[in-house]
Amino acid sequence: MNFTGYFEKLSEYMEQVNSYCPRLQQYKEIFNEFPRFRDAVDDFYAIVIVFCSEALKVVQGTGSISIISLLFNTIFAPPFRYGGAF
Repeated sequence: MNFTGYFEKLSEYMEQVNSYCPRLQQYKEIFNEFPRFRDAVDDFYAIVIVFCSEALKVVQGTGSISIISLLFNTIFAPPFRYGGAF
C-alpha cells in the first residue's frame, strides 16, 4: 500500500469509528446496569486507543505498515465490511 493510500484508508476507518462513538456512549448510558455491555463498550474504546497509537507510530516513522495492516484486517475490517456491528 502506498503512503497516500494508507492515509486515505486510515481516514476512512477513523470516520467510521467516529460515527460509532456517540451512539455507543448513549447505549452505555441506557444500559449502564449491564456490566457485560459496559465492558464491551470499554473494550471498543481501548481498541480504538491501541489502533490510534499504532497509526501514530507509522506516521512518525517508528512503526511499520504491516502492524497497521494486521490491525485493519483482524480488528477493524470485519465490522466495517458488513455495514457495521451496531
